[in-house]
Amino acid sequence: MTDKQLRKLKRAELIEILYYLKRENEELHEENEKLRSKLGAFADEAIEMKKESLSAEKAAEDAGKTE
Repeated sequence: MTDKQLRKLKRAELIEILYYLKRENEELHEENEKLRSKLGAFADEAIEMKKESLSAEKAAEDAGKTE
């Protein structure tokens, strides 16, 4: 919507647009928070898997040294 079109709108129409934009903004914010939470969980899981991998590698190296 252009500036010229916005200027022609009535106050009630502008308020309605603001209401829907605010609602959309809140929904997007909630979605963003959920995605950030999932990303954090994935990162934590990746770190845990890396630790387990390093531990398994060390155990394999230690087992190879004792043979």
